[in-house]
Amino acid sequence: MSAVLGDVDIARFQAAGLYDPDGPGAADRLALLEYLVGLGGTIEDMLLFERGGRLPGMAGNLRRRLDRTPMAPRAVAEAGPFELETMAAVWRAAGFPAFDADEPMLHPEDVETFRAYVAGAELFGEDALLQFVRVMGAALANIADAAMASFGLDLEATLEESGASELDYARTTAHATGVLLDGVPRAMTALFVHHVEAAVQRFTMSRTETSAEVAQIAVGFLDLEGSTTLMQSLPAREAGIAISDFESRACALVSARGGRVVKTLGDEVMFVMTDEAVACKIALDLRDYVGEHDVLPALRGALATGELVRGYGDYYGPVVTLAARAAKRAAPGTVLVTAAVRDLADTSVNGAGLHFTSAGDHTLRGFDDAFELFTVERT
Repeated sequence: MSAVLGDVDIARFQAAGLYDPDGPGAADRLALLEYLVGLGGTIEDMLLFERGGRLPGMAGNLRRRLDRTPMAPRAVAEAGPFELETMAAVWRAAGFPAFDADEPMLHPEDVETFRAYVAGAELFGEDALLQFVRVMGAALANIADAAMASFGLDLEATLEESGASELDYARTTAHATGVLLDGVPRAMTALFVHHVEAAVQRFTMSRTETSAEVAQIAVGFLDLEGSTTLMQSLPAREAGIAISDFESRACALVSARGGRVVKTLGDEVMFVMTDEAVACKIALDLRDYVGEHDVLPALRGALATGELVRGYGDYYGPVVTLAARAAKRAAPGTVLVTAAVRDLADTSVNGAGLHFTSAGDHTLRGFDDAFELFTVERT
């Protein structure tokens, strides 16, 4: 005779190989299965996660499904109403693979997503909106990956060290998922408003008289010399923490002074700043931080200034290329700047405390003329 939990027959757990009443930890395993069923899990779902050795983690997937009845794209299109072709273009631009119009994989909230796109496209044009969606999708993918890394690096390690049971792991996963899904969107809404205000200020301060698409601004590239050796010589977790320290400090130093980190590439940071003297001090502060770090190798970098072409979340043009190429010429522990950066920093109200020394003429790949570069230091 088999016992029954609600609508779930324990014998089915046994038959599926999910539960052995005579095995070690049988009571904990049964409690986990009962918990997953309570979240809406099926035997088929459990088998998929069990084969991957991640059955407790299934609680996160089930938590993400709560209150979200899947809808097929065709049904969303009819609810809009939207053109399926438009929806498919937006979906791909957001960074997802093509969808099957009749597969239930969207959520009711997606109706508002596509409705917002249609309204924006009427105002700004479809090409501009699709590019915006690409930038937004890439940013959200980074946020999602960061959230998963936080769970994997911190929460999972804590659970393993504490000897948490499978049920404890599942409950913690479900709770963390709820915090992520409920709290992060609200925080992002508030922070987005502040970032818009900061972007407007940067736009106003860097706008040229000739075109709003061109910014008169300083750009810097700072990278870790020897990061490949670092990654090979340290355990992956320790190397990852060290690189994270670098990125975190770079973002903190740049944002604290009104600049913007345009992108990070693990061992490299690109940032923009409307004041050349402040840009120099940011670079030197990060250089010093890296120099005092127990693990990180020496930092090198370069700054250039001039007219940068505004992209969608990025900057382009010869000045950007100049700074990137000059950074590769910098010796470990040094920051090079162009003559224009030196001149503008000297006349800046924030320029006190900086000293520039000629580092000679440099021929950089992609440029016909040589550039005199200068090493910047504190006085």
